[in-house]
Amino acid sequence: HALCKNYEFKPTERRAPINEVMGATFPALATIIEKVLAFDQGGNDTLNEIVRLGCKCLWCVIHQDVPPYLQDVGVFTRWMSLTYSVIARPVPSTALAPLDADKGSVAAMPFWAAKRVAAKVMNRLFQSYGNPKTVEMHLIAGQNQENEVALARLFHDTFAVKFLELFLQVLSARTQGMLLPDRLLVEMFNFVTTALSLANTWAVLKPAVMPLVTQVLYPMLCHDAQDQELWSEDPQEFIRRSYDVMEDYSSPRVSALSLVSQLCRKRPKACLEACLEFCNQRFAAYEAGTTDAAGKDGAMYLLGSLGVHFADCKASEGNVSSLVAEMLVQRVAKDLRSEQPHLRGRACWAVGQFSDFIAQDNAFHVDVTSQVLERFGDEALPVRFQAAVALRKLVYDEETRAPVEGVAHIVAPLIVQIMEEIFKLMDQVGSDELVATLDVIIECFPGQVSPYAQGVCVRLADSFVRLAQGCDEDGASEENSSLAASQCCSAIATLLDSIKGQPHVFTSLEEPLVGLLTQVLTVDASGDYAYSEYLEDALDIHTYLTYYSPTISTALWTLFQPLAQSFFDWAVDYLPNINMPLINYISRDTPGFLSVPTRTEVIFRIISKVFEADFSSDSDLVAACQLAQVWVLSCAAHMDKYIPGIILLIVRRLQTRAPKRPRARTAVFKVCAACLLVNSPLVLLTLEAQQATDKLFQLWFHDIVAGEPSTGPSGVPEFTRTYFKHAADKKLCCIGLSAILGVPPESLPASVRNGLGYMVAAILTFLFDLDRLIFNAQNGKDGGETATAATAGQGGGEDDDVSEGNKGSKAKTLQELVEEVEDEEEEDATPIASPIDQIDEVLFFSQVLEQFKTRQPAQAATLLDAALGPDQKACLQAVLASVPIRMSLRVQAQEKAGQEARAAALAAGSPSAASTLMGAGPSAVSALMGAPGVEAEAETAFAS
Repeated sequence: HALCKNYEFKPTERRAPINEVMGATFPALATIIEKVLAFDQGGNDTLNEIVRLGCKCLWCVIHQDVPPYLQDVGVFTRWMSLTYSVIARPVPSTALAPLDADKGSVAAMPFWAAKRVAAKVMNRLFQSYGNPKTVEMHLIAGQNQENEVALARLFHDTFAVKFLELFLQVLSARTQGMLLPDRLLVEMFNFVTTALSLANTWAVLKPAVMPLVTQVLYPMLCHDAQDQELWSEDPQEFIRRSYDVMEDYSSPRVSALSLVSQLCRKRPKACLEACLEFCNQRFAAYEAGTTDAAGKDGAMYLLGSLGVHFADCKASEGNVSSLVAEMLVQRVAKDLRSEQPHLRGRACWAVGQFSDFIAQDNAFHVDVTSQVLERFGDEALPVRFQAAVALRKLVYDEETRAPVEGVAHIVAPLIVQIMEEIFKLMDQVGSDELVATLDVIIECFPGQVSPYAQGVCVRLADSFVRLAQGCDEDGASEENSSLAASQCCSAIATLLDSIKGQPHVFTSLEEPLVGLLTQVLTVDASGDYAYSEYLEDALDIHTYLTYYSPTISTALWTLFQPLAQSFFDWAVDYLPNINMPLINYISRDTPGFLSVPTRTEVIFRIISKVFEADFSSDSDLVAACQLAQVWVLSCAAHMDKYIPGIILLIVRRLQTRAPKRPRARTAVFKVCAACLLVNSPLVLLTLEAQQATDKLFQLWFHDIVAGEPSTGPSGVPEFTRTYFKHAADKKLCCIGLSAILGVPPESLPASVRNGLGYMVAAILTFLFDLDRLIFNAQNGKDGGETATAATAGQGGGEDDDVSEGNKGSKAKTLQELVEEVEDEEEEDATPIASPIDQIDEVLFFSQVLEQFKTRQPAQAATLLDAALGPDQKACLQAVLASVPIRMSLRVQAQEKAGQEARAAALAAGSPSAASTLMGAGPSAVSALMGAPGVEAEAETAFAS
């Protein structure tokens, strides 16, 4: 077993030796198990342990896939027969136990442990090989593909039904009062869940499905003596177990609930109405006195598990809809005021599950929400907890991300009291569900929350520290505290987002939040980053503070060095998140950033580490380039010391590990363009010293025109660029290359001087593309192809195989999927503000081109004539013809901006501020380059 376990989690390509081991040992192992099963009926613990170990050996070798040795039909059939025999063994008297027996001692018996492992093996095989069509579609072509497809057909045709019948037989023992171990039940319920999707197994399951629900699953959902004991003696633990994610894998109650839900989702015609009718019968029996409160609790639990089907499918039509409405109004809602505490808690949970359905009836929605609010004052802690969770679902519309209009008016006046009660609950129970409710309250009612923003932030920061340390009010460790602590940070971010229109409020929030961020970004007494898992959440808060605060205060600057140190010590992978506060520091308080020389050194070290590290990916490179670009443009007058080093990093990266992905190559050349804009002679001098001038510009010009034909929004053929896809990319590179034209000829290397005509051609390409982007934006974009996926459980007969979605598409590698996600994120990303935003690229280009012509008219005419074709010459004339229009627009924009600034300053009662604004000069980059600014809306006219 130890040898087999060594290969349990190894990838397929490293599992070859286990095939030889199996060939040498598994025939003897199978013989031993066969003899044990024939000799002993299950009463000998030593022999049962041998069987268990044999089954564990089988589990280890099939955990990833079925090895070639087991793909032999004879060998596979033999082991399936052995597994069947282990599960089907009669229960000896020594292993029999009633339902109220100690579950732990029963589960520890080797007899039951062997059955559990055997069931686990079958569950894994069924999930992996139960559907031959799925296996055939998903397997990558290879030497074992045909064998595995054949194995799937064998399992589907021969063993799936046989084992399903066996599992149903074993489960029936519960109806006779026999205790089955929890983990064995979980494996069997999971097997049955898989069987729902296949026509051959569904045909066997269909006649038995309602007896299974009513006699096996439903009793497990009822509030039992163990639940009541936990409710009374340790309500915190009762809540924790109710929402513990690990229960999804180990709790038979959760597995039973999931099975009922899947039955009604995948086979609604046979199961949904029948399950609802059963719930209604249980409710009626409770009212008639023929069943107890525990029975009604189980019926509400079963009903609540079906709530999701009334939010996303047509299950809410016809008789089913009226039946559900009747039960919610007459059965469930009444128990919000039940004398039984556990029924009040279950009723809160159930109405939360049906929140979307309830919202269709405004009067009932208001009544239920009012009653849930009453439960915030309930004497039972679990009821108050469930009320807080239910309120979130009743008041929040996930589609619109806004409060539901019908109930917002009754919740808004109570926001302060609600938040106070939630904070009290958080002090008692560390749960992310509570913080999620607080998050929703802040998002839905920002006007009511903002006056109390400071107090809320203090409470959330305190809760974060307590939860991150994994302790509740009694100092006991809580396994789910980590999720709750992370949710606290999310709630703080939501609060900050809700008040971003009130910058003055941010100042009052700095003290608690800077303290929280300091804890995350610094080491503790032992030298460890104790809160490192919360870095991403903390960086969101850090970004809000550095962006929306009126100024970067001294307190915020104290976080700069710890942030950088975290990057150097361990957080290299978080550079995209670290970037945002760093960029805010540099761009929003440039004098403060430059006032401490070590800060500029830190930024250069960060960029150098990413460019030079062997482990840095293209995504890391993009993040480093964004940081470098903002740094260079924001600190233009102070970059001469660092530009040679930045250019050297670019050259070395292009020579040793050139980025492959377009977004990374684009980012590298944008940094080069920023450096050219700031100090073109220094950039060219550095390139010449490295003998890299020709290679860099050749690669750059190649990327400028690289692309493929496409069709525009009106069906007109176009050319889609591979690199420099966005307007910001094109504008910066256009201005950077234009800056070279403004360099005196004697300062230009010969290769650059002789290629100035081609540089003008490249600039014209960018200008044409920018005009095309404006045209496409004004006339609409292609929507692309729209794929429609069939809803699970639809598209075929009720007794056919159930499709789980589009299984036919070719499987993609993890790297491809990651790249797709990152590219989508780049498309959706908000452009970073830059000093060049106020520079008009056409005016800038026309000015430096005129300087170039004035200095060397003859050479300029010759170079342009040789490099530009007829179309490009016409484009150049159109560009120059558009200059007067753009100049006029610039003047109008400046006048309008000045009027608005003066009006805003006077409205704020600050004459001095108004006078300062009236005397404001051009931006640093504009002043440096002599380029007039123009508003962003100016439209180019030359392409027409």
